[in-house]
Amino acid sequence: MKKKQGKILIIISLGLLGLLFWRYYVISKEKRIVQSRLAVTQANLVTLEGERKLLVQELARELKVKEDLLNAKAILEQNLAAKEEKLSQVQRALDKTETEKEELDIRMRALAEEKARLEEKLSTVDNLKKALRDLKIKLRQDKQKKAVGEGNLGYIVKDGVPTSLPNKKVNVIPLP
Repeated sequence: MKKKQGKILIIISLGLLGLLFWRYYVISKEKRIVQSRLAVTQANLVTLEGERKLLVQELARELKVKEDLLNAKAILEQNLAAKEEKLSQVQRALDKTETEKEELDIRMRALAEEKARLEEKLSTVDNLKKALRDLKIKLRQDKQKKAVGEGNLGYIVKDGVPTSLPNKKVNVIPLP
């Protein structure tokens, strides 16, 4: 019995040993697979790290470009506002000039009508003489108004009798 037990022990030991070798083989194979995957992953990691650095640099450049564009946009907006203000000033000046031009056109038409009327009125000698006579009368009346003034010529009348004395001329002769 001892022989049988020894044989059974040897068979079990050999079976366990076979199992252990098989388990060692499977674990070794898995270890090689994991190590190869680790090597590939580490290579990918190095590649990805390089790409990340490039992307960070590109992002920094893009941010700088964006900041420069924003600054340029702000400057352009300021210039646009200034140009719009100048344009509105020019537009106001243009409107004022157009208004003045319209007023001058109206005055020009009125003067042309007056000229035509005067040419028609003064086209004959009799009308010209009459106009000169009327002008002389008007000038005399204007001269009198300037010299004396309008109204009662400075006289104060009370109860129908003038209160001021008439103008008298006084001559002064120096003594010898």
